Amino acid sequence: MSAIALLPRAPARDTALEEALARYDANMAAYRVLCAKMRAPNRAALFEALAAARISHVIVTLDPDDDDGRIEQLALIAHDRSTQLPLGPIALSIPQWGLPDPIPLELSIPHAIERMACDCLEQAYGICEVDLSGPDKVAFNVAARSIVPVPRHGGKANA
Repeated sequence: MSAIALLPRAPARDTALEEALARYDANMAAYRVLCAKMRAPNRAALFEALAAARISHVIVTLDPDDDDGRIEQLALIAHDRSTQLPLGPIALSIPQWGLPDPIPLELSIPHAIERMACDCLEQAYGICEVDLSGPDKVAFNVAARSIVPVPRHGGKANA
């Protein structure tokens, strides 16, 4: 029986791993730059649609049992109690991992609100992860054109 000589492969793996990590870091940096660049125009488009419907605030409660951060509840504050979210789609430029330019998409208003809420949590906490100790809430102030996480009091989410 002939002997098989095995060459050490650790240096090749280390180099491949370092290259993969460097590519990941470069993609992450490019993605974050593109997200930051698209944040203001996307928020402006959403706030314009909400202001046109005379909505002053939106409170979003994200579902703690859904890993994707889906909306559990969406509350509107408006001048008229019968106000509804606008029905039409909204055009946003959505950054995609690994692509140099955003992709223009038409989203429903609730989907756009969900994306902006997750973007707010990513800015605040580094990731869009829902704390399982209670629902996370994000407040949209249309007049101030701001989106902020709602602080927790006593371990519970409050709006």
